[in-house]
Amino acid sequence: MSLTSVWTALQSDPIRIDGFDQPLRVTVEEVRDGYLPLAQRLWKLQRSLGRRMLVGISGLPGSGKTVTAATLARVLDVLGQAHGGQAIHLSLDGFHRPNAWLESHTGPDYDGHTVILRTIKGAPNTFDAETAARLLRRVRESEDEVPFPVYSRVLHDPIPGAVRVTSSHRIVVFEGNYLFLDLPPWPVLRGLFDVRMFVKTPEQARLRNLRERHRRGGKSPAEIDRQIREVDQRNATLIASSSRWAHAWLLRSDDGMALQEVQWRNASD
Repeated sequence: MSLTSVWTALQSDPIRIDGFDQPLRVTVEEVRDGYLPLAQRLWKLQRSLGRRMLVGISGLPGSGKTVTAATLARVLDVLGQAHGGQAIHLSLDGFHRPNAWLESHTGPDYDGHTVILRTIKGAPNTFDAETAARLLRRVRESEDEVPFPVYSRVLHDPIPGAVRVTSSHRIVVFEGNYLFLDLPPWPVLRGLFDVRMFVKTPEQARLRNLRERHRRGGKSPAEIDRQIREVDQRNATLIASSSRWAHAWLLRSDDGMALQEVQWRNASD
């Protein structure tokens, strides 16, 4: 399929994700130089596998994982029409523990102090990684239909069974901060991905994007500062070393707004 056909499809049906007022901004240069050749390579790999393929995309908070994953999944889906396959974008955010659960459970914070988990929402121990791994394994084993939760940035809670991976979905793009961590139980999840990619974004752009995300979510300036200082930046330190498990780095532009380059590399395993 030509660049013109893919670009026309993207323009006729703009990409939207929950929590964004406007459709995602994607340039024809990004599609031509980044997303289209990457999608072509992934479809070729999927056909060689002969089964559903799982693509994991990780990165630091605010790096643009969701935008990157949603755009890649759409380009994959457009290309897949040529041979009857579809792609779908899913997120670890759907596996946030519900707020009611977080408010009624305690666990260790980054300093080892026991806290109410709601106060560190977004930390690794506030996600249900075991259920995520169980559902992804069912997808990898080609179960016909597998329900997945979706996180609502309006409700600030997951919605169970909001989307379904069906037999027509041949590539599943799954994104999240902690997918490649070495801490249990995350290595089980990491091992399910056929292709692992890590989004890299310049620090100033990443922090600006992070502040804007929290602002859209309704946090006050003081709440944003606390969230970034006490949760997001500590999570970033934890996540950074996991980039070594990636098969490819997805490099975003200086302003963080565009996919600039795909660097394929030898992962740690």
